[in-house]
Amino acid sequence: MRVRTLLLLDGIIWLIAGVNVCKIGVGTWMTLEGNTLWMVIGCLATFVAFATMFVRMVFKNVRRIEQIEEGHRRVWDMMSVRSYLIMAFMIALGVALRQFSLVPEVFIGSFYTGLGGALAMAGLGYLLYRGEH
Repeated sequence: MRVRTLLLLDGIIWLIAGVNVCKIGVGTWMTLEGNTLWMVIGCLATFVAFATMFVRMVFKNVRRIEQIEEGHRRVWDMMSVRSYLIMAFMIALGVALRQFSLVPEVFIGSFYTGLGGALAMAGLGYLLYRGEH
């Protein structure tokens, strides 16, 4: 499998996840009265923190994919085992936070909007990457 194909798959997955998480955040935010400055600050802080982490992760993952020999790349190589585990944990935690009302709606609104934006940006990073391959 070609590097570009794996990066395309990564980009699509991350972009879809980001849009969906952001949609949950914005939807929740819109139901709240008094969209406060603190929510905006929380959203921006979340975005910056996760965008920084995700950008590093994108480049690390791209280098890992590029180092896999051409004939040995498989569709599941688009992420490392560790990344799959982190993704599963984050999905389970997100579902639990909302399902069992473990955090206030104001947190869901600002955190999910910032996190979703960072995830989507990482997806775009994969889609726009133009390294040597």
